[in-house]
Amino acid sequence: MWRLWYFVFVILFVKIEGQSGDNVKNLIKQLFTTNDYKKQVRPNMDQRHPMNLDLDFYLVGINELDELKQRLTTTGFLNIGWIDEYLNWTSADFGGLDHVYVPQADIWIPDITLQNGFTKLRELGSSLSKLR
Repeated sequence: MWRLWYFVFVILFVKIEGQSGDNVKNLIKQLFTTNDYKKQVRPNMDQRHPMNLDLDFYLVGINELDELKQRLTTTGFLNIGWIDEYLNWTSADFGGLDHVYVPQADIWIPDITLQNGFTKLRELGSSLSKLR
């Protein structure tokens, strides 16, 4: 009996959304083909203005503290957000679609490198990452 109540609860109170594949395909085509999106161009309509970025660093843990070597090893993640003025659309034109995930390699991303005194410089991000 409890399973029935659980099922009823899930149906009544859990919000589930979905989009048709056609809406997503049409939006991707509109943004990247029809609008001729160029990831090499900084996504400000007025290029004279600087790009505003929101940066948040979340420290997950301290892995090691070596006082002799003066080295602190941590784990964390960096969340970077910005508004790409070239990637906008009217949600109603695409079945209410208000966001889409695209590969990081397909859009403009800021040049951010991680500088570390113990290892070499490296670019942040991954071609496998999906951005929203």
